[in-house]
Formats: sequence, C-alpha cells, structure tokens
Amino acid sequence: MDKIVLSSDAYSDINQIVVFITLESKSKEIAISYLDKLETAILSLGMFPQRGSNPRYKILKNQGFKFLIVENHLVFYKINEEKKLVIVYRIVHQKNSYHNFL
Repeated sequence: MDKIVLSSDAYSDINQIVVFITLESKSKEIAISYLDKLETAILSLGMFPQRGSNPRYKILKNQGFKFLIVENHLVFYKINEEKKLVIVYRIVHQKNSYHNFL
C-alpha cells in the first residue's frame, strides 16, 4: 500500500469544492457526501495507484501526472514508486482548462 500525500493546493481545492457545493445546494449533507466520494477515491489510490488515466496533454503526461475522475472533478497526482507515495497535486473541475493549474 502506498502512502497518500496531498499538496497544499489539493487541500485548498477540496475546501473550495466543499464551500461551493454547500453554497449552491444549501446543504451541508450534500457537500459532505461529495467530500466522502472524493476521499474514498483518493484513498483508493493507496492500493491501486495505477488506476488513473494519463492526461491528453503531452507536457503533463511527460511530467508523470495521472488523473482520476470523481464525478465532475479530476484528481491529478503522481506516483513515486521508490518512496511508495502517491502525491495529489490538484483537484479541478472537468470544465476548467486544467493544464493551466498544474
């Protein structure tokens, strides 16, 4: 099992997602439910780090990024096999031009 590490940007992204969903839905329960989905998906990378897809942008692919789709969001991460780490860098909405965020 690999250890999961979230960057400060990833923590910030999660916070912004939860705040946005809470404000839009007017329901903390909906936001927490979505947070649970994100957390489950991210933690699953500890057992199955290769399960994500390669980005279509060559520059991101060449830098070793992979991504996981969680409903409307893309979780960008890298695998450090030597240290048995999965590092989550960003969590962005699918509609955003994500190559600008990394």
